[in-house]
Amino acid sequence: MQHEQIEDPAHSEKNGIHNWTKRGGIVGRGVLIDYVSYAAKHNIKYSVTSRHEISIADIEAIAKEQNVQFKPADILIIRSGWVKWYNEATDEERIKGAKEGHEFVGVAGNKESVEWLWDHHFAAVAGDAIAFEAWPPKAPYRMFIPLPKSSFNICFWEESNSCRTP
Repeated sequence: MQHEQIEDPAHSEKNGIHNWTKRGGIVGRGVLIDYVSYAAKHNIKYSVTSRHEISIADIEAIAKEQNVQFKPADILIIRSGWVKWYNEATDEERIKGAKEGHEFVGVAGNKESVEWLWDHHFAAVAGDAIAFEAWPPKAPYRMFIPLPKSSFNICFWEESNSCRTP
């Protein structure tokens, strides 16, 4: 499918995430980076409805604390706390933060992040926020553009208690 055909409604059946489930979903070793617990432990204050960046240094520090070793073809999952906030927010807070808001927590969108993700050969990346990278992106790096060109999959992950680190 050509890039210009993606938004054409006639191709929606070909270009949908639902096709993954038709073929059995994505199966692989998932590594959960729990930024919520890390931030609480290290007294890092942030709002998920602000453009708060989770740096590669943060990810590596969390992995070290959690005894996580990255391997090629891992599925990297970042728990930023967005779903937790959404589930605990009032309807008014949700409308203000999610519908009317235009800034969201996520991985820092910069050269270091793009190179680090590429160098680790992840099969997919996922997160519980509106976007994988901190939003809005800062030029010239917008991770959702270079990563799909490298056979990367960016997924949305819905938090569940069974996925949390202790």
